[in-house]
Amino acid sequence: MPGGRSAWVRWAMTGLLLASCSGPPLPDGEAGRAVLTRLAPWKDLLDGGLVVLEGFEKRDGQRGRLFGVDTYSLEYVARLRYVAPVPASRLCGFPASPPPPCSGQPGARAQTLSGVLLFERTERGWRGEDGIVYR
Repeated sequence: MPGGRSAWVRWAMTGLLLASCSGPPLPDGEAGRAVLTRLAPWKDLLDGGLVVLEGFEKRDGQRGRLFGVDTYSLEYVARLRYVAPVPASRLCGFPASPPPPCSGQPGARAQTLSGVLLFERTERGWRGEDGIVYR
């Protein structure tokens, strides 16, 4: 049998390599958008109809490992439009770049924010900052 043992070893190594790469797919823009809309203060503002999320785009992502846990950082850009006055106390302090203005005016042009959302790998998928597992 030509190359019998070496061919078997190659097939076994290929199988192990593929098995180690299996798992849930990395979080995509849809998962990122879902996480962002569930985080405070945006959840309350979106649910209350004060702000509209006009667009969300995943810009980049990076896998990592922290204390034995697989992690994924999703860089995003989001476009928001204020449709009602938003009190300063509800916007200030949100971690985004650039930071949201401390008051939103209705009809103001859409504001573009960028940031990073963090996910950690679990047996069922990738858990977002909102506590939900995405697959």
